[in-house]
Amino acid sequence: MTDDTERRATEAEIELADQVQRLRAVDVDPAPVMVAVAAIADDAEELKRKVERLVDAFRVRQLSLITEVAGSDLPDIDTADLLQDLDSLAHDLDGRASALEGEGFAQRIEQVTRQRRDLGARIALAHVKDDAVAERHRLRERHQIEEARKQTATTGLTTKAGELTRKYVTVAVQDRFSRESDRLRVEQVTLQDKKGRHGVLLHKPDFIDATLNATLPQVLSEGEQTALGLAGFFTEAYFDQSRSTLVLDDPVTSLDHERRGRVAQRLVELAHDRQVIVFTHDATFSADINRFAGEENTAVTTRSVQRSRGDQRPGACREDHPWAVKDAQARLGELKQDLVRIKKAAPDWDDEVYDREVSMWAGQLSETWERFVSQNIADALVNRGNLEIQVTMMKVVAQITPEDNKQFQESYKRCSRWARRHDKDTALNYVPPPVEELEKEHAFVGSWFERVRRYKNQ
Repeated sequence: MTDDTERRATEAEIELADQVQRLRAVDVDPAPVMVAVAAIADDAEELKRKVERLVDAFRVRQLSLITEVAGSDLPDIDTADLLQDLDSLAHDLDGRASALEGEGFAQRIEQVTRQRRDLGARIALAHVKDDAVAERHRLRERHQIEEARKQTATTGLTTKAGELTRKYVTVAVQDRFSRESDRLRVEQVTLQDKKGRHGVLLHKPDFIDATLNATLPQVLSEGEQTALGLAGFFTEAYFDQSRSTLVLDDPVTSLDHERRGRVAQRLVELAHDRQVIVFTHDATFSADINRFAGEENTAVTTRSVQRSRGDQRPGACREDHPWAVKDAQARLGELKQDLVRIKKAAPDWDDEVYDREVSMWAGQLSETWERFVSQNIADALVNRGNLEIQVTMMKVVAQITPEDNKQFQESYKRCSRWARRHDKDTALNYVPPPVEELEKEHAFVGSWFERVRRYKNQ
């Protein structure tokens, strides 16, 4: 008889180790089971707790079997009632699922989805509430500003102003512009109203009955364009009720002599009821202004702006015109002031200084004679601008008597003798005239000028 106890004990140990290994491999709480357990809570919270306790008991039993195989007391597990409860819950859920209709369930899902999106949007809006309120205020203010702007828009005002201007003003403005342009010898040009802007009706000069479509600069010369601009300026000044000062800077550039004279005459007319300031370097134009101002008894205040002799900087101002620009009457006035200076300073001069001063004074008196003849006799007969002979002014020449001519020739000869124009022979023993004789000569020239100047109006 053979003893196999040891062998069987070894086999039993091997089998036990195998059983323990298989117990250890058992997953008491797999993930699907735990997910299902968590889902039970939606309908049966108590049943969920029972299942969780059962799983815990299985876990304890497994641990006991693995660690204390021999002589251990395993916990009792009663699953009959629990299985019955689970079967009852499953049956109930199956019934509820069967009761659900496919279309109604889909609608319910869609409704819940919309509610979810709405709640999400509300949550997002709540996070940006301050920004949304600020944007609402901004849009409200913008709307108010837009409404206010519409109330102040000039479109309606411009339209109405254009209608009233065309009805009551345009004709008068066109008539005045035609008069001003005709005076400056710019013909077949009138003002045409253009579309209004900002409540103001705009005007633009254009040709009358033009057969070709051409702009003014393409047809008019530079002088005619200048004259046209002056016509527009004079028209605006005519309707200006403020009577504010008019300032013109060299207004007769590119104009012929005749137009310059007409511009000078128009400026003198405008100066009757307002101040007119004219900057010009044209001596003839300045003389025309002085001449027309004298005829109209309009006061003229002269100024000259020159470069200083030292550093040649512009801006040196004098309260009179240069000698070359002055007319005969203004020159006589300056010569009279110069006589006062000579008379006062002569006692302190030597003969050389006195001779030089008298010679200069006599030369200027001679030039004054020439300016008077040119201004009041020659220019009266011949228009320098177009060389037109003004026959009606022959009355000036006709009224000059032999005595007038004799007095002129004698006075002019005396001036020539006193002035340093030619070398005087020492045999003549020339002595400059005394101041009293110069005063007498000045008075004589003034009376002669006044008498002959009136011939033009007789």
